[in-house]
Amino acid sequence: MKNSALIFLALSFIFVSCSNNDNDDLPEEEVANFYALTVGNSWNYQYYEKDFQTNTFVPMDAFDEVEVVGTAQINNKTYYELQTTASGTDNPPCQPEVGVTSVFVRDSLGYLINDVGYIYNTYSNPEEEYLVSNGTSFDIYAFLVSGTFDISVPAGTFSTLLNEKFAKDEQGTVLPGRDMTHYTDGVGQIRQTYSAIGDPEHRWEKRLISYEIN
Repeated sequence: MKNSALIFLALSFIFVSCSNNDNDDLPEEEVANFYALTVGNSWNYQYYEKDFQTNTFVPMDAFDEVEVVGTAQINNKTYYELQTTASGTDNPPCQPEVGVTSVFVRDSLGYLINDVGYIYNTYSNPEEEYLVSNGTSFDIYAFLVSGTFDISVPAGTFSTLLNEKFAKDEQGTVLPGRDMTHYTDGVGQIRQTYSAIGDPEHRWEKRLISYEIN
């Protein structure tokens, strides 16, 4: 990840946490394909930055192409390899370095986790807080917001489920920053917002511009 004077709440969907929450012990069972984890599925995203003069978000020359390229057996569980190709010249701090990176993920009873236990999202247990990662000065938590939310992006308008992410300091105080992640059943991630921990307003967005689901 790039160096930045700001501390960001969210890691983008393809980032890997260096913290192990032991969530790899969660069961493998799932009955649907909410996250569209099928080999060959792909998504194209573009980043947007807030123009504080007009209070609107303008497109950047920053793109992520995400594809499910294969599977792997890790600890006797099936994971899907998500390969992300980041490109462009603007490269906001919330985007991975330009180039190709991979992460292994699976659906564990509604929780999207990677092979070291990082939880990216859930579609189960509304309003129930879950630990995303531990830090030295603060911990990151998230929860599924009750209800559905219509979100319009270049790829279309979608009815989404929303996970809200926030930080707590060492005293347990909830910090102002909020990141929002929108997913649609069977389609995948639709939009992601990125905030600094001390700022309740987000500065960047990642929006779905096209996708191919098999």
